[in-house]
Amino acid sequence: MIINIQKPIFISLLFTVIVLSGCQHKPNPAESMAEFCQKIPRPEYSDLKRIDYASEWFELYAVAPGVTAIYEPFQWQEAISYLIEGDDKALLFDSGNGIGDIAKVVKALTNKPVSVLNSHSHYDHVGGNYAFENIYGMNTAFTRDRQSGHKNADIAIEASKLLIEAGADVNAKDNKQDSPYLYAGAEGKLEILKLTIAAGADLKSINRYGGTALTPAAHHGHVEVVRYLVTTDVDIDQVNNLGWTALLEAVILGNGNETYQEIIKILLDAGADKSISDNNNDSPLDHAKVRQQVEVIKLLAAK
Repeated sequence: MIINIQKPIFISLLFTVIVLSGCQHKPNPAESMAEFCQKIPRPEYSDLKRIDYASEWFELYAVAPGVTAIYEPFQWQEAISYLIEGDDKALLFDSGNGIGDIAKVVKALTNKPVSVLNSHSHYDHVGGNYAFENIYGMNTAFTRDRQSGHKNADIAIEASKLLIEAGADVNAKDNKQDSPYLYAGAEGKLEILKLTIAAGADLKSINRYGGTALTPAAHHGHVEVVRYLVTTDVDIDQVNNLGWTALLEAVILGNGNETYQEIIKILLDAGADKSISDNNNDSPLDHAKVRQQVEVIKLLAAK
């Protein structure tokens, strides 16, 4: 299908493209990130009004009344998308590369219904399409496939594969003592977790709280991550700095709903020791009773 653009929006669109198309300066991707970021903001943007918006990924510029440039400066393609507002509707011209949450930015800028029009189907122009309902373009199989965009989670998996294949250390830790392996477990990123383990992740590695990847996975309700980790050599009864095992963490920090019931059942079926108490000598059953988690009490009492 082809979008039917009203005249005022079409004029604004042309104005946007003419004014800013020459402003997009792409540095050499081989430059170091430090050198790259030192050149931002680009001097070409000095005549444009910067819109105050808290983001680690996007910068916003007012181009004309009702026209906002949504700029992604911290990646070598420096994608620029444009939000063009009419009286009743708005048009997002391109949706960026999908790394940042452009839909969140758009919602902060307008409450009007938003449709997306892509200039073409390169991934740095359609990456955020998945977050929008109405996407306009030529009705061909190729365009439909390319304009469907990709979820950030899918991009993260592909990027992780490439980095690991290039030799990235899955056990390297950041200043919070999280490695890719530990972070993937804590955030419920199952496919990335599997990639790190296949690449030699240290299953005895612990986070800043003294827990393995299993502990925060149980805390945050990541059922499938817990289900997978109990099949590995991870210590199911690892005690963290608070004196909690993954089982204790699921009871204490969970709310006893079906998700946590399933996690507790998985842990118990895998052999988690329910007799291990915390630093106050309170067992998982004691905590479940205090919190009146009726179904959890039944699970702990039955096993």
